[in-house]
Amino acid sequence: MKRFTPILLLVSLFLAACQPVVLLPASAEAAQNSPALEGQIAEVRAASAAWDEAFNAGDLAQLLALYADDAVDMPPGLPALEGIDAVAGDLQYVLETFDAHHETSIVDIKIGGDLALERANYTMELIPKDGGDTINEAGKHVVVRQKVGDDWKVLWEIWNSDGE
Repeated sequence: MKRFTPILLLVSLFLAACQPVVLLPASAEAAQNSPALEGQIAEVRAASAAWDEAFNAGDLAQLLALYADDAVDMPPGLPALEGIDAVAGDLQYVLETFDAHHETSIVDIKIGGDLALERANYTMELIPKDGGDTINEAGKHVVVRQKVGDDWKVLWEIWNSDGE
């Protein structure tokens, strides 16, 4: 037991030093009780709307401005894209290949410290620029945003389609 005492002490000190992140609900009732939370929720909603707007306009530079430098994009059925350069390559391909329309409907937002969790449904239409069949997709996503300066930037994103 003496051999494990220093380890237990270190683990106890580590756990005591950890600050838990408390995620607050984004319900209207909770927001009414906290004007600061209400403001943060509005900022996250605006960041989500800005993503749709930039994507629909085909504006790669504006889209990338919405991502953290160490963003991770986790598309279905593919390896994770780690870092802004990998995310940029993927978005550039999509915007060069398709005329696109994306619409996000936020279901819930949870905020804790400088992180926001966004759960949403989406619809997307991809029209091939060189002809071919239009791709219509409906699904859901989870986006983790991190407050960087005054902006809520995409840190992690993952999504899947509802299927046909």
